[in-house]
Amino acid sequence: MRAVGNWQRQRRPTSNGRCERVTRKHLDALCALAKPTYKFAALTWAKALWPKSNALLNAKLLQKANRPLTDCREPLSALFGLERPSHCFKVEPHRWAWFHEPQITAGFEHFLSIGSQHQQNARAIAVVKAAFRCANQSTNAIDQLDVIDTLAFAELCVDKGNSKRRIDLLVELHCSDNRNVGAVVEAKFESNLNDVQLGAYQQHAISRPGWTGERTAFVVIAPFPGKLDQQILFENPDWRASSWCQFMQYLEQELMQDDACEDFRRFRRTIWHRVYQ
Repeated sequence: MRAVGNWQRQRRPTSNGRCERVTRKHLDALCALAKPTYKFAALTWAKALWPKSNALLNAKLLQKANRPLTDCREPLSALFGLERPSHCFKVEPHRWAWFHEPQITAGFEHFLSIGSQHQQNARAIAVVKAAFRCANQSTNAIDQLDVIDTLAFAELCVDKGNSKRRIDLLVELHCSDNRNVGAVVEAKFESNLNDVQLGAYQQHAISRPGWTGERTAFVVIAPFPGKLDQQILFENPDWRASSWCQFMQYLEQELMQDDACEDFRRFRRTIWHRVYQ
């Protein structure tokens, strides 16, 4: 198998950002799975190890699969919810541009601020619920709320004396009980955290009228959360780190199935392309 190559030079990422030496036992563990070609975690790991190798799906692995690869749509559909008519995987991404954090968060602000009030509310609720799920917080209370209005802000400055302190994305739901529910998202692609931004963003959020810490999700979203500065996350216990994969998957599940905006679908698909191509 060509992908096995020189095992002493292959390494896999660990949760703390360091690399662990890969040995043949790791491949044997993959091959021993009942459905190795359908296991999302195994394929993600394998893709990280051999991003340019098609030899991973070779005869050895195929012999272990109880169905041909052409029949994988069913498990993939179950994993990503591809049966939803508005799923972003059904459209092409914008391949002509390479968006960074400000463009992505500005896109969220745009699509959460256009359309009918019902559509704006539904999208904002979906983003907030996705953030709550990434933060391991229950969304049951959100389902019971009477949301009358929503706001979304990208690159929101929280310190007039320091223009670099900007919340990447803040979404707030205005409820009939005069209390808000919100999400504060720190979006990361290549950059890491610094030691002052999370505290400043949290302080700004809970100082907003109607906001409380109990009804707010604080989330850092990155391609690979394990590579973030774990000490900074430890010092900010109200924040949770999650992956773009998890956030976008939750978002697709929470959006209205009849949201037929083609531009919004392509925008979401472009995020997947930007982060994990």
